Amino acid sequence: MNTEVSSVGGQWDDDGGSQLKALAVSRAVDQLDEDDQLILGFLGASLLSLWDDLPASEQQRLLNSQAIKSAFDKAEIKTRIQRLEEHFKRLK
Repeated sequence: MNTEVSSVGGQWDDDGGSQLKALAVSRAVDQLDEDDQLILGFLGASLLSLWDDLPASEQQRLLNSQAIKSAFDKAEIKTRIQRLEEHFKRLK
């Protein structure tokens, strides 16, 4: 994972984007295996596509740094991804 901030994104960083990047870096996303990173990337893109439709309270809940800290454990992520995969298989 590239953790350098580009000058092109400077304005975005000033508007709070760097906070999101700092959370991702501090949670060591790059230390997850490649499959888990791909799944989290897919989920992140899915979340972004729905972001504007979410109520502000849910947006805040999703960005709550304390909740993120407690949920971002490699074993917990693997468990949650497995549950999501099982759910997806049942939908087919």
